[in-house]
Amino acid sequence: FNTVSAFASSYTLYLTAKFCVGVFCAGNILSIFVLGNELVGPRKRGLLGAALPSTFAVGIVVFALIAYYAQHWRQLTLLVSILGLPFITYHFFMPESPRWLMARNRSSEAIEVLEIIARGNGKVLKTGAICSDSSKKMSASKSEGLLDLFRKRALFICTSIQIYSWFVNSAAYYGLTLAAGSAGGGLYVTTALSGAVEIPA
Repeated sequence: FNTVSAFASSYTLYLTAKFCVGVFCAGNILSIFVLGNELVGPRKRGLLGAALPSTFAVGIVVFALIAYYAQHWRQLTLLVSILGLPFITYHFFMPESPRWLMARNRSSEAIEVLEIIARGNGKVLKTGAICSDSSKKMSASKSEGLLDLFRKRALFICTSIQIYSWFVNSAAYYGLTLAAGSAGGGLYVTTALSGAVEIPA
């Protein structure tokens, strides 16, 4: 969709393509964060939780550098699309979420993923305990969906607060990033600095 926006002949097409980029990128970022935290041990989750968002900050710095050399928006958009193409292949190599597989009653596939992870860590997976534990949970659990977040009053309030917080935080974050150029010191330098200060933060 980002490549489409580089060749867009109308503002409507450009806006539609960018909307799709936003939808798919947001979903991708959230799923990577959740899957990454799921696949590491509890002791490393804090470190990974801090490290993953810092890659976004590094991306802003790199983007400012690329934009300095490719200043026309069409060239910049196309160049960013080309640079991002290799990362699409990650989807073919990343393991599926074992928790998600267990929730869908696909225990054998979940165990295969866990065995691959265990081998990578030089460990042996004890499948017996996993199978018995998962079968108990599956028999006791019922099917749940997105609408369940809004059915109970307490959960509805918590979900609404989270949605509002995400919206406000995102608006403030992107607002500050996009307004970095008006702070003085040059558009590219201030944008790069706005990303750089996030890394230690």
